[in-house]
Amino acid sequence: MACAQLEKASEWNLVILRNASDGNHLLDCEGRILEVSESFCTLLGCSREELMGKHVSQWYALFPHPQEVQGGMGNRLENNDHSPYQTKCRRQDGTVIDIEVSSTQINLDGRVVLLNSSRDITKRKETECSLRQQIEFTQSVFNAIPDLMFELDLNGTYINLWAHDPTLLAGQKEALLGKTVEEVLPEQAAKAVMSALYEANTQGKSKGQTICLDLPHGRCWFELSTSRMSMGQNQNQNQNQHFIMLSREITDRKLAEAQIQQLAYYDQLTGLPNRRLFHDRLKQDMKRIRRNKTSLALLYIDLDKFKEVNDSLGHDKGDVLLMEVSKRIRQQVRDTDTLARLGGDEFAIVLPEYHETSNIDRVVHKVLQSLEQPFDLGHGSVVHISGTIGIALYPQEAESIDDLLRYADQAMYVAKNSKSSRFGYFTRSMQEAARNKLTLTTDLRHALERNQLEVYFQPIVDAQSEEVVKAEALLRWHHPVHGTISPTLFIPLAEESGLILTIGEWVFEETLRQIAKWKKNTKKLVQVSVNKSSVQFMQDKIHQWHESYLQSGLPEQSITVEITESLLLSDSDKVANQFNFFKEHGIELSIDDFGTGFSALSYLHRFHVDYLKIDKLFIQKMEADFSSRALTEAVIIMAHKLQIKTIAEGVETEAQRDLLKSFGCDYLQGFFYSKPVPSDDFEALIKEGISPSL
Repeated sequence: MACAQLEKASEWNLVILRNASDGNHLLDCEGRILEVSESFCTLLGCSREELMGKHVSQWYALFPHPQEVQGGMGNRLENNDHSPYQTKCRRQDGTVIDIEVSSTQINLDGRVVLLNSSRDITKRKETECSLRQQIEFTQSVFNAIPDLMFELDLNGTYINLWAHDPTLLAGQKEALLGKTVEEVLPEQAAKAVMSALYEANTQGKSKGQTICLDLPHGRCWFELSTSRMSMGQNQNQNQNQHFIMLSREITDRKLAEAQIQQLAYYDQLTGLPNRRLFHDRLKQDMKRIRRNKTSLALLYIDLDKFKEVNDSLGHDKGDVLLMEVSKRIRQQVRDTDTLARLGGDEFAIVLPEYHETSNIDRVVHKVLQSLEQPFDLGHGSVVHISGTIGIALYPQEAESIDDLLRYADQAMYVAKNSKSSRFGYFTRSMQEAARNKLTLTTDLRHALERNQLEVYFQPIVDAQSEEVVKAEALLRWHHPVHGTISPTLFIPLAEESGLILTIGEWVFEETLRQIAKWKKNTKKLVQVSVNKSSVQFMQDKIHQWHESYLQSGLPEQSITVEITESLLLSDSDKVANQFNFFKEHGIELSIDDFGTGFSALSYLHRFHVDYLKIDKLFIQKMEADFSSRALTEAVIIMAHKLQIKTIAEGVETEAQRDLLKSFGCDYLQGFFYSKPVPSDDFEALIKEGISPSL
């Protein structure tokens, strides 16, 4: 036994320890028992013989491993820490008890040992836990006490008052006692209290009334709960009826509800009603219009050139513009009218009971004129925009909300495409046009599978040699009923419906196939430019034609992707990523209709543009208009300085050709050389060459 190893001089001390009344036990530096008191044996339910020489980890429930105990003891010895600590011990019968241990470091005949004194604190811990639970329960009950409690009679007279927070009634209690709620509260609040009293008088209780009071520290809301209590023998004697009214302040909850309401029903940027609230209000207005047998007008407003402002100046400036637009439009309508932001740059106005269309016209003109004034967006950014408005009437034209919205939208698009007006009323002819558009879109969905689509190619010649070296791929639709349909008609339909994605893939695949065929039959490689819609560029994925191009065996620069310059201004990561992909795989980039939109020269360098196509509007006016001639020459010079080649499209006369040659234009395209032709005819032009139409 470890105890037997001690010298004789220590035996007297150990006897004292063994017979001590406290739960003492003596440990060596490794945590083994050297001696124990009888009370400690009783504490653990063990005999002295069962404990002697054992390691304390065998009953320390929180430290089941010897090394953990030794580490803790080592730290206490090293730091000379004698402060009491609490732990748990496992008794012989398996029960776990809480103990508090006080440690003392002593020198026993030259050996450093640890004298621990332990006592059972299980009951104390249980008492502490129970007390803590009682405190928590008391706190929860205290928190449930209403802020204010009143005793009133049926006449609303204050009999008594209590306050959870005494400061709520500071200086008020004496002033209220004996007075009625009509004398004290605002009219609406007094009505709510009296209603609660009458309801409690007939039903025993009333709950759910809410009152709003303007207090010195601000506007507050209170929720009332009222119960009847009898003060006499006869409960039917109303004069003896008293009521307890509990009042709890719910200001924070009301403010949170208001914030949720704001988020759910109002546009966060402009503060205007959003689409959801707009629908609700329009629905209520339409019900009232039916009941009163009057009329309602819906104005659908779209901002012109907003996208260009947003793209060129940034979204922050675009947001400022939208806020300023909403302020200007709000100033032109009545308080009874609804102005909403439906999303993006689209706004709507509901004019209920307008009486005469002249009243609508007056509002429309005021709105349009307000939008024509310049907008100062700060930091020197001043922009000019305009608006287009479509108008639909209820119940004259539409029978439902969906019809009304759709008709106003159609009227807006017709006005936007019109050169004579920036607003218009919906007419039945528009409905017929919309129906035809839907039918044509449906036919377009099946055009590809029914072999109605064909790719034509218009030659692009070298300006000096006039040899066919390039071409532009142009899609044609041969409709079985309507004949050849203009691309200006069906391409927008394809973009709106998303069909451009599938059709665009097919155009690229067909172009690759034709390039390979021409190369095989003529031994010449002709580069073809293929137009790519902005809708296609907004896709994240790399399309299938890219893989087909890589596997075709065609050399680099066989394909040019042709886009409009407005796409450069989008500054989109999706667009930039696809441009980078093109460059990595030898696909060149051409900008179509250059000079007709928001030309941003910095983007030409950033995206490594290969070709600029000068718009045909400049080419057609060159002979008679000095400005067009100067602009055309300037574009060519600028492009060459940037290492960009130029293509003039729409060349129709010999004079135009000669001017372009003198300016140093690289390539020419137009009816002067050839109209777009089917693939086989284009192959003949490669073989035989082109005779210009002199």
